[in-house]
Amino acid sequence: MLKVTTDVINTAKVDDVETAIRKIIVPAGLDYAVDSIGYGPLIIDLLHSLGTDEKLCLIGIAGKLDLTGMDIMGESKQIIGLIEGDAIPKLIKYSKKGKFPVDKLMKFYSFDQVNQAFDDFTSGKVIKPVITFE
Repeated sequence: MLKVTTDVINTAKVDDVETAIRKIIVPAGLDYAVDSIGYGPLIIDLLHSLGTDEKLCLIGIAGKLDLTGMDIMGESKQIIGLIEGDAIPKLIKYSKKGKFPVDKLMKFYSFDQVNQAFDDFTSGKVIKPVITFE
C-alpha cells in the first residue's frame, strides 16, 4: 500500500536530511522524490534518500550537482528533469493518484499579503507560497 506523507523537514534545523526522511517513511527509502527548489545539496540528500531503482524528479533549476557514479549507478536510481510545462501533466497524474498532495504544499496569498507569504515560507509553515494578483 502506498504511503503518502506531507511531513515537513526544515533543513535549517536538521543536520542529516536523509536520516530524517528515512525515519518518516521507511528505512528502505523513498519510492520517488520531487524537488522544486533546485538547491544542489538538498537534491543530493533526496537522491540518497531514494530506494533502489527509484526516481528523483527535478522541477527547479539546479546549479552544479556534485554527484559520483555510485550516487546513481549503485542502486539504479534515476534523475528526471522536468522543464516548465513538462512537469504539469506528470504532477497532475501523481496528484490524481494520491501520490503528490499539491493542495497541502501550496498556500495562496493576495499581493498585499506578500510579506506574510515570505514569513510563512521562511518559517517552514508553507512550502510553496503562491501570490495572486486579483
